[in-house]
Amino acid sequence: MVRRSPAPLFAALLTVACGREPTIDTGAAPEGRLLLERAGRHTVRLVDAPARAAACLQDTSLVAVVLTGRVTAAVAARTLWPLDSTTTFSVQNALGAPGTAAVAVRELHDTIATAVVAVRGTVWLKPGDRLSGRIDAVAEDAAGTELRLSGRLSGIAVRRECGPASP
Repeated sequence: MVRRSPAPLFAALLTVACGREPTIDTGAAPEGRLLLERAGRHTVRLVDAPARAAACLQDTSLVAVVLTGRVTAAVAARTLWPLDSTTTFSVQNALGAPGTAAVAVRELHDTIATAVVAVRGTVWLKPGDRLSGRIDAVAEDAAGTELRLSGRLSGIAVRRECGPASP
């Protein structure tokens, strides 16, 4: 059994230190893709879909999100955008200090399912005006059994904006 987050997926990933959430524009068609797979003896594609991204300068959060009819997924990093060079982020179960990242996925077929949240790993992001990079992360169950997550971010347009202050 995979350790699942008791908090909603995006509350854990999108809420940032200053109490603001990046606003992900849902109007225009997304550009770029987020691919996330369960790696192992039998690789299972969890999501490969167009993604949206936002960067909040005030709290240095960068968040990419996918929402399809069957799955939601997000990758968040604590950094300034755009990046000047390839940057490595340490994956944690929640977005923390600069240099950290969080990765989560949740299948929607079961409305009571909670998110699978990575507890360790690495996210590598490339410099440029679009979000691109690789993901190699691990989620664990209470017994320490690992679920490996791998994937990539490809050419995702990043909006510079922050959402309203949380109540």
